[in-house]
Amino acid sequence: MPTFVLFLILFPGASVARHPFNQDRGSTFCGNLNISFPFRLKNQPPQCGCHDLELECENNNHTSLVLREGKFSVQNIFYENETIQVVDSSLDKNDCNSLPTSSVTYHYNTYSSYNNKRESQPSIMNVVNCTKLIRSSQYIDASRCTTKSNTSSPPTSFFYFLDENTVLNLNQACTVEAVVPIMVKNISGMSTLAIYNKLSEGISIILRPFVGIPCLLVLVIYKWRRRHLSMDDKIEEFLQSHNLAPIRYSFKQVKKMTKNFEDKLGEGGYGSVFKGKLCSGHYVAIKLLCTSKGKGEDFINEVASIGRIHHANVTKLIGFCVEGSKQALVYDFMSNGSLDKIIFSEENRNTLGWKKLFDIVIGVARGIDYLHQGCDMQILHFDIKPHNILLDANFNPRISDFGLAKLYAIDESIVSLTAARGTIGYIAPELVYKKSWRHFIQS
Repeated sequence: MPTFVLFLILFPGASVARHPFNQDRGSTFCGNLNISFPFRLKNQPPQCGCHDLELECENNNHTSLVLREGKFSVQNIFYENETIQVVDSSLDKNDCNSLPTSSVTYHYNTYSSYNNKRESQPSIMNVVNCTKLIRSSQYIDASRCTTKSNTSSPPTSFFYFLDENTVLNLNQACTVEAVVPIMVKNISGMSTLAIYNKLSEGISIILRPFVGIPCLLVLVIYKWRRRHLSMDDKIEEFLQSHNLAPIRYSFKQVKKMTKNFEDKLGEGGYGSVFKGKLCSGHYVAIKLLCTSKGKGEDFINEVASIGRIHHANVTKLIGFCVEGSKQALVYDFMSNGSLDKIIFSEENRNTLGWKKLFDIVIGVARGIDYLHQGCDMQILHFDIKPHNILLDANFNPRISDFGLAKLYAIDESIVSLTAARGTIGYIAPELVYKKSWRHFIQS
């Protein structure tokens, strides 16, 4: 069974070794599947198994395991091998056009495959959604599983399978929907049906009970990350708990993009910004963060706030890099720089004209309105100022620098802060003069 094997390692504490997998501790069934320690069903008492290995039994015959990455159907549990075989629930056996939606790329450490055969070493495949047809042999059409068509109208989106190298130069019309393991060295030249068959084989999760190991699962990153990464705990926890769309680059790739940080665009308290270029020719701005500040909070705030959103007046986050103390964010390059260079220069302001300045104001307002009302969560920037408004080639504004941003539920009308946030001169008065209703009303 050529399956992609993930090792979920348990932290020291109460020993699991004292409770072997085949020991009867409240054994039950979901359909024909035996559920025994260390697994348990949701309706079973806590002593029957581990909380992190809690399974769901749907309609008394379908077993599911819910991880941070998504929901997986449990195909089998091999207690003698301490292995659980799962398949992405979004894959439909009766529909080879169904696509995987659960990303697991950054959360596990793969040491070897279950059968330890060289040919079974996994690779990483990306499922991408494009707004136009891409004519390239590297973009494997994810809809060619069958020749049948349910509609005569032209499609509005196109799905493709890409290998982990091709996605580094992703076409601008495409976004990454999911990042999944597949049990082949490379998907190049494979048919859609062959890829789907490999995906439908599922993955096997091996649980290795060592002496002094409890029931607390810790998800570890992949082996090629582990060789050279030592991530801050706060950042790693964030990356593990979020299914991110931006591309993850290595620091070596970042250095190559910037020609070893040759062209410096600016510098601030957050760090420095350099001009870079992707292999596709697309220009980018790379923010190299000062890791001595905020214990990774700036990185988390930026990725959490704009990592999933797309708006004409908000800076687009293309990718990021985290390697130990090195943290970088990759954005679209804005050729006309920041707004402060325009409005604080009488010559530039007069050249631009009042009509364009008014359009910039409207664009910024639309961006703020989208951040406050258009997302699943309210995104409060807390540092709106001319320096953080970037202008593209047509002088269209984009809000940038979300290092101080905070996320709140969309229905929260009152926001609590322990201290004023932002730049002196641009901070909202009510944040500085908390006890004065006069300042609150005037603001």
